[in-house]
Amino acid sequence: AVVSTQSTGIPVMLALYRSREPGVFSYFAFCASWYAVFEYVTRISMFLVMLVSVARTLAIVRPFYHVSRRAVLCVFVCYSAFMIIKSMVFSLIPALLDALFYYNSGAAYCSYYFTDKAPGRWTKIDHILYTIEIGVPSIVTALTFLVSLLHLNKTTVTTTSQSSNHRASVTMSLFTALFLICNLPIFINFLLYTVSLFWDTAWEPIYGNMFMSWYSWLISDVIFVVLNATLNPLLYFARITEFQNWVRSNVVKM
Repeated sequence: AVVSTQSTGIPVMLALYRSREPGVFSYFAFCASWYAVFEYVTRISMFLVMLVSVARTLAIVRPFYHVSRRAVLCVFVCYSAFMIIKSMVFSLIPALLDALFYYNSGAAYCSYYFTDKAPGRWTKIDHILYTIEIGVPSIVTALTFLVSLLHLNKTTVTTTSQSSNHRASVTMSLFTALFLICNLPIFINFLLYTVSLFWDTAWEPIYGNMFMSWYSWLISDVIFVVLNATLNPLLYFARITEFQNWVRSNVVKM
């Protein structure tokens, strides 16, 4: 997931380097495929962090509670299927929904818009769905993070086993905090955009200035997401001894 997220950011960086010229984004097939992959990878990453955060919080608050792997796997498969179907609908058969892909020079990546033939409510439903996809994992992760943090502050470590579990819990809390920091801008941006769709007068004060129209989507939707994927391995190395040993052993072999 880390490599996939970072890879999707390469065409965007190339477009920025070329003064926002589309480059490979000018090809419809690449534009639609990139959007499908980018949307799937970023949303699945958010969902996985939420699942891990919930599972870890249950382990901290209720140590003897058994989290069913089958239930977690079932939830993940169902959400993955939903994202794949949605990506296929919007990427492979856009004519069915009267939607067209285009290169957004302001955001420096591909997106889609609904044509005049499409019912007006489709745009609102689409962005409400997006806000839920981004908002629910962020809110649930934030709540479980706070619960874990409060519980860890009350916990007294007395044994080696407890110390190891405490360190693992702190590590997961750091990952969760990094996730929340990097994904908060995109949640706020989509929330503001959804509000502007329902109140037409809200568009101008929110997105009427150059920063919001040209940079807010680029920063929140791409740069911060890629930054999160880039910083995760560094946090792995700083906190997980096994990962440190694996990296050092492979560096020595090289």
